[in-house]
Amino acid sequence: MFSGYSWKNSFSSSIAAVALLSVCSINVRAASDTFTFSEAQKDSLVCSNKTSESCDTITTGTFAVKALFFAADPSTVLSITPADELDVTIGDWEFSGAIEDTKFTKTSATFELPNKAGTVEFTRSTKGLGVSVKAKTGATETEELQPSVIANAHATDNAAFTDTIDVSISINSGVFTDSFTVGVSGVAVTKPTVKDGSTFDLNSVKVKSTGITAE
Repeated sequence: MFSGYSWKNSFSSSIAAVALLSVCSINVRAASDTFTFSEAQKDSLVCSNKTSESCDTITTGTFAVKALFFAADPSTVLSITPADELDVTIGDWEFSGAIEDTKFTKTSATFELPNKAGTVEFTRSTKGLGVSVKAKTGATETEELQPSVIANAHATDNAAFTDTIDVSISINSGVFTDSFTVGVSGVAVTKPTVKDGSTFDLNSVKVKSTGITAE
């Protein structure tokens, strides 16, 4: 991934053409990063027998992200090599991985998350560095999955809510960085559930991004 002489020359030529166009046309606007996100989470009651004492509340969920970084200066991604580490933070979720330790091609790298909890894919192009995440969150009875991005922070709200999440990426321990803040909106619902005379509050949350608010 992120190597190959002929591909790099082609990419450099495309970047040069974009730069030339920007100089020659006063109407050209700088490209912007993009980010879309959705997350859902819910509690489930798991009981080993008919008594409430045997019951546990298990929280599971999923989230999906599609983002484009370094859109204002896509030539940044030319410097990425297989030895580089990529660090991504999205709200309360973090990822770190070295390209050479996973499956990669000249233009993409895909990481498998532990316990088959999803994937993180990086793709470079003349537009910048794309990041796609699909992940399972929470825990099963036997395995820890991925942390929630923001749904868990609002699980007990029992109301509609708005908030923001901070998003950032670092290449090669901070040699190149990009970051922005994203607005989100969602709904949290609490449903009391009675089991053997005991009441358990089971929460569910759905949240999605509403757009980048600051860069």
